[in-house]
Amino acid sequence: MSSPSAMQRLARPFGWLCLVAGLSVLLVVSRRPDAVLHAQFWAEDGRYWFLQAHQSEWWRPLLMQQNGYLQTVSRLIGALAQGVPLVYAPLLFNACAIVFQVLPVLLLYTSRGRALLPRPWLRLIISLLYLGHPFSAEVHANVTNIHWHLVLAATMILVFPRSSLRCMRVFDGVLLALASLSGPFSVFLAPIAVMLAWCRGDRRALGLAALILVCAMVQGSLLILHHGQGDRFTSGLGASPGLLLRLFASKVVLASLFGMRPAMMAVSVAWAAWWPSLLISLSGALILLLGFLRGSILARAVIGLGMMVFVSSLILPQISADQPQWQVYLMPAAGARYAFLPVLAFYAALLVLAMGKDRLLHWVATTALAITLLYGLPANWRMSAWPDLSFPYYAQVYQQACPGQEVDIPVYPGPFWTLKLVKPIPVTEP
Repeated sequence: MSSPSAMQRLARPFGWLCLVAGLSVLLVVSRRPDAVLHAQFWAEDGRYWFLQAHQSEWWRPLLMQQNGYLQTVSRLIGALAQGVPLVYAPLLFNACAIVFQVLPVLLLYTSRGRALLPRPWLRLIISLLYLGHPFSAEVHANVTNIHWHLVLAATMILVFPRSSLRCMRVFDGVLLALASLSGPFSVFLAPIAVMLAWCRGDRRALGLAALILVCAMVQGSLLILHHGQGDRFTSGLGASPGLLLRLFASKVVLASLFGMRPAMMAVSVAWAAWWPSLLISLSGALILLLGFLRGSILARAVIGLGMMVFVSSLILPQISADQPQWQVYLMPAAGARYAFLPVLAFYAALLVLAMGKDRLLHWVATTALAITLLYGLPANWRMSAWPDLSFPYYAQVYQQACPGQEVDIPVYPGPFWTLKLVKPIPVTEP
């Protein structure tokens, strides 16, 4: 028998990836079906990314800063949405967001992901913890928060070995550039890239580090030039040691195990005493430290990323316009996007310790993971549907509007995000 062709050798893994992608998308949609069945814009999705692409040539918004930095991936999706009828634009936004949301799972099942994590059961558990993240409602299926998933995928690409396929090497560079030029995340990617370049010293690691550093300089320059512009909140932190302990205990440790419900307990009267939050915080910090010291290079990168994000969320949070940031941050749903990656970092540390040789740490980590898988994920799987703001009706009103007429379209989560669309006036040829 003749040996299989290159096409046949690629067909099986490609088919497997398609199956993983399909199942991942179904799981994401099952958590909040209205993201597809009754698609609506979320916040900046309508007010900025769609509107600004609608008002100008598609490429111009790509050069516009928002709150001090470029938002490339969101702008590209906004431009892409101009090619479909308005009524379908939110669906396209959400579909693109879901694609990026499942991307880290797909990377786990590529040949490079399997090389780093050869145990199938481990990849399955990681996928479930990621897709069923019990504290992820704010970053679920919307373009505005797409970069939280994108930066995780970029971190995985940094750790991956060099691909033998040219198309994958191009993919690596494009994805890292998108992640670095979409929000402030080059600040978090740069230390990881530099450390990998220092340790490995190969051309790929050096090249990717250089790419991220260039993008970081671009974003940093824009942030300096446009400091104080945009919708950034400037109210004080209201920081205190007690609040720090309660934030870490509730937003990272308890949220990892139980989701949002026990996070509500963190603001109850029982937490007025300092010792519960101190005990939980010290335990969580020890788990993260041991996981980082004993973990693989991928685990260390994910833990480092999560902790950098958590620290930055304490220094420069954007949660409240008129109240102390930390006090509002402690509320259950406030700033949940900032906890997304720290919770994943905690999971990574638990997995490292569960697979280790220390019996006590193995028992503690295995018990914590069992609580998460058996209670935390199922109890928080279904997310509340967004209020139906009748987007199809307003899309029809816009279609029937006269040229130059403005149509105000309500956008979740509130009046501030109203999408004000002006019907273009046809340009007549001279």
